[in-house]
Amino acid sequence: MTPDPLNAVFAALADPTRRAILARLTEGDANVVELTTPFRVSQPAISRHLRVLERAGLISRNRRATARFSHLEAKPLGEATAYLARYSEYWDESYERLDALLSALKEERPTDPKTTDPEATVTADPGTPFVDTSREFDAPRDMLFRAFTDPELLVQWLGPRRLTMKIERYDARDGGAWRYIHVDADGAEFGFHGVFHGTPSPDGMVQTFEFEGVPGHVSLDALSFEEHDGRTIVHSHSVYQSVEDRDAMVQSGMADGMNEGYDRLEQLLARLTPVRA
Repeated sequence: MTPDPLNAVFAALADPTRRAILARLTEGDANVVELTTPFRVSQPAISRHLRVLERAGLISRNRRATARFSHLEAKPLGEATAYLARYSEYWDESYERLDALLSALKEERPTDPKTTDPEATVTADPGTPFVDTSREFDAPRDMLFRAFTDPELLVQWLGPRRLTMKIERYDARDGGAWRYIHVDADGAEFGFHGVFHGTPSPDGMVQTFEFEGVPGHVSLDALSFEEHDGRTIVHSHSVYQSVEDRDAMVQSGMADGMNEGYDRLEQLLARLTPVRA
């Protein structure tokens, strides 16, 4: 069987030293001493690389006086480029067809003016110790209130997916204390605790929040549930002890963690909500 020249070309190009030699030869012919200089290898090693390149037709070698010079041969590289170009055209055409398909599906998809906002709105005005957030859910406020106060539901959504939540106590009443722990894949634990102020209800709830990794930095969080036509917007207003505390919380990735938790809450609500005709 006649060897495929492209096999030899691609085999030769598979080695980074040989590719570097070809790059050097684009600047002009060179002898083995000149080609060895940039590399931390011996002249015999470079000579072996040159023989591989010569067998692949990528270089030719000729003698000038007492030295042999290598010369770049462009034709085999052109044939390899043409071969790869066919696959490039195939993928370009496939991606164009995929774009057309996605556009068609987007046009066919019915639009719903009541579609839930996929992310919470987070407002942290410069120079103030406040953070305000809001997100709409396709569920009544009584169900949202239950998801925020029932420990069996809370552990199913609060926090990022990569963390497991353990609730130590959750006494949702005026003066009642709460504490939960998030555990990562390595077993590291992150504790949080606080106290409820006033009795939580579907009208709203107020509580303190403290991360035990930074004790003494406490925020006061007020939550409200605003229902319209069976859909509920959850608003939160958090007050920190200083602008620096507020900024540290925002910079810690609060928005990302909140949105991931709210995405999980959205999925939980879909499982809890009866199918509506």
